[in-house]
Amino acid sequence: MPKLASAHRAGRPLRIGAATAILMACAWNGVSSVPERGPAPPTVEEFASIAELSTWVGGIAEFHALREGDLQTALGSRRRGFELFTRQRQVAAAERQLLAELPYGDAISAAAERYRLDSLLLAAMVEAESRFDARVVSPRGAVGLLQVTPRLAGAADLFDPTINLDIGARYFGDLLERFGGDVELALAAYNAGPSAVRRYRGVPPYRETSQYVRKVLRIYDGHHRASRGAAPDQRLAGTAG
Repeated sequence: MPKLASAHRAGRPLRIGAATAILMACAWNGVSSVPERGPAPPTVEEFASIAELSTWVGGIAEFHALREGDLQTALGSRRRGFELFTRQRQVAAAERQLLAELPYGDAISAAAERYRLDSLLLAAMVEAESRFDARVVSPRGAVGLLQVTPRLAGAADLFDPTINLDIGARYFGDLLERFGGDVELALAAYNAGPSAVRRYRGVPPYRETSQYVRKVLRIYDGHHRASRGAAPDQRLAGTAG
């Protein structure tokens, strides 16, 4: 023990925690389950060394178990994280509520989840493609909610909303992967075909396609803002219906 004291006096800081000092003190005090066979009481020199060590540890201004500022910082971080988590849950609930109010909202949500798509984007596509009319047929023969062509469906019943949504959502998901997650290019390919997008290396210069892409994005933006109680983005306004 004299070596500990002399090392501190020589200007070499002793890196030892308060817990170690307490354990050392307890060891010297000799608390034992068999008192009659315990260690001998500490000597006068040992008491002096412990006293010097405790004074040195207690004198360090930075030494602490947990300062009040640390506690407030930790609690503040947790509060911010909880508020963010709560807001995310509120937004998700608002989106589910919005979908529930749309025609075929549950089927749209299920198809979007199945193919890992944004459910509000898929709902915007349905509105732009068919205005939620499951029986509509285009002059080109596209059928139902997502205007799926028989070429994609085979013998499937495209007038069945669930089947139509499943085939259309799967196809759009494939297009998203094919075009690196670029929503505009995937939408353009859904409307004009992927070969046209590749040929023009972007959204084809077709009036119908550009209007379709813009219309879907406008509806999508409106759904998102409605679920958050925000005003529509005026930059997407004025799209032909």
